Amino acid sequence: MADMGQPTRRSVTIEMTTTIKDGPQSNTNVIHAKGELIRKGATTFIRFEEPSLSSSAEEMSSQETMSTTQIIKIDQQEISVSRKGAVSMNQRFIQGKTTEGMYQSPYGKMAMRTNTKEATYSWDPDHKQGIIGLNYNLHLQGENAGDYIIHVKLKEDETI
Repeated sequence: MADMGQPTRRSVTIEMTTTIKDGPQSNTNVIHAKGELIRKGATTFIRFEEPSLSSSAEEMSSQETMSTTQIIKIDQQEISVSRKGAVSMNQRFIQGKTTEGMYQSPYGKMAMRTNTKEATYSWDPDHKQGIIGLNYNLHLQGENAGDYIIHVKLKEDETI
């Protein structure tokens, strides 16, 4: 008898594009990473190490040993993001809902409020690729931190 609870694991290439709009200003950042896609029942997890974004030697020396692991959990009604390491954060995205979370950096903790406009996920089994789409407004410590648009492209690595 097969164990239906056994997760399936796949190695994936990840491209995450984040655009932050704050009034007339806009900033876009793209990261590339290798990670793991894990499916267990109706839930999908994506796990990867965030590449270091430090640019100054001082920042590099203080945080070079602390990487940040990101886990994206996708359920039928919700996408959640957990980051642990140099920064820690738990954030939930439910389309049309406002959720609360916490962001912690070396500079301290900040309360987050997320108003999610869009939270989508699709996977194409024929092409072994998928996309996550998030569009939300973020408040940190009660102050508007801008509108965020995140697209995560996933591509299953070819195995020989």
